[in-house]
Amino acid sequence: VKANPNIRVSVSEEFLEKQRRAAIARPQKMAIYQTKHLNMWANAAEAYFDILAWQACENTEIGFEDFEGLPLYGGLDLALQRDFCALALWAYSPSFARYILKPVLWIPEGTLELRDESVRKWSDPVERNDGVVLPAAIRVTDGDSIDYEQIEEDIVGIHERTPFDALAFDNRFAGMLVL
Repeated sequence: VKANPNIRVSVSEEFLEKQRRAAIARPQKMAIYQTKHLNMWANAAEAYFDILAWQACENTEIGFEDFEGLPLYGGLDLALQRDFCALALWAYSPSFARYILKPVLWIPEGTLELRDESVRKWSDPVERNDGVVLPAAIRVTDGDSIDYEQIEEDIVGIHERTPFDALAFDNRFAGMLVL
């Protein structure tokens, strides 16, 4: 009642319950629900998607070999100088009975040193239970700026192993890299 003093006057309990269910189902609506109906300040950046549900999907044992023979799709986002460059690989995997996503990130060595430990830990290779060592989620390139030649070499290597059915990219810095 303190959060919504007009309850049962101009706002019904049924309406608030309906809004609550909608906010739970679509996390991007949670900030609006909290602000408008619970008198809580909410940071909209936190509410775009449910980060806990996203983290529950993590499987660090997915390797490039899991994409072999599957229709493969990629999305490429390049940066200009100090930000991450990213390639997201996506396919439906019958062996996992779900869609699988594997990000490949590149960052200049000079920029990585400026990042906190939560980012730097992803620049180390991951060993699977079967002893196979997977490449790091973040590939560190030499120098202080983006190494587009290394990125191109890595993408061509992935394509040679498992050809892309489609590769989408952001036009903004695409001139830096032509595949």
